[in-house]
Amino acid sequence: MTSLKAGDPGTGITTDIFGVTRLNPPTIGAYELPAYDAGITGIVSPGGSVCSGTTNITVTLSNFGTNTITSDTLRWSLNGVTQPFYPWTGSLAPGASINVTVGTWSSFRVQYTQ
Repeated sequence: MTSLKAGDPGTGITTDIFGVTRLNPPTIGAYELPAYDAGITGIVSPGGSVCSGTTNITVTLSNFGTNTITSDTLRWSLNGVTQPFYPWTGSLAPGASINVTVGTWSSFRVQYTQ
């Protein structure tokens, strides 16, 4: 992603299409990519059928920014209930993704009889 920071700083254009101040060198295009921008891009686990017991909740954390991310607080919920925040630390380069286990979920099997 560092190649995206290869715009021409000598154009005299000081803000992007949204009014954000351009960096030096600027991001190529009309939109200045933020230095720090991370997000959850997928749910890895659980997937498909879940058996009774404890299951890890694993998500994919992606870096959309132009700088390496070394920490973030992951906020998540399960069935509409806010779960404890997960304080992630590590090293995530621009454009990279990593799987992170943010917690566990305990499920149980219910057997119905008449």
